[in-house]
Amino acid sequence: MKILAGVIVVAISIACLNLSVLAYSNPARDEAIELMKSKDYDQALKKLAAAVGLDATDPENYLLRGKCFLKLGNYELAIADLDKVVEYLPNKSQAFMLRAVAKSKLGQNAASVRDFEKAIRLNPKNASKHFDNAIVRKDFEAAVKSSLPEGIASSAKENDNKDKLEPEDYLFNDVDGN
Repeated sequence: MKILAGVIVVAISIACLNLSVLAYSNPARDEAIELMKSKDYDQALKKLAAAVGLDATDPENYLLRGKCFLKLGNYELAIADLDKVVEYLPNKSQAFMLRAVAKSKLGQNAASVRDFEKAIRLNPKNASKHFDNAIVRKDFEAAVKSSLPEGIASSAKENDNKDKLEPEDYLFNDVDGN
């Protein structure tokens, strides 16, 4: 009887431990998400630094931080974090799409086109939604045009829209999307 009671106690303890693991939350990341929703990217970065400190192997922390860096124009840092997301989640189309935008901003056009193409192959529906965003389309077109032969590229540049566009928020808000 004592053995059976001991086994039951152990089984209940293991079940409770498993439930607590499933309920794990990263409070710093949760706060960062709220700060990002209110467009306070500097404060969100501070919270995400804490989130990465709590779990440096969680790709979602790097995805969120990469988004913040991208929004703040820190393209090199965005690429570094998005590289980590791709390392952990090689089928995360959103990471490729965001990294393509950052690479385009830095003039890394061939690499940008490869990332756009990879994002489209991984998730055509999601990628086409983002591609419909004018800034992503403009970055992609600029990356493609820069890789064209000089004569073709110069005529294409004459037709460029000179207006600076800002990324639409939905490109950065899809936390759970692939």
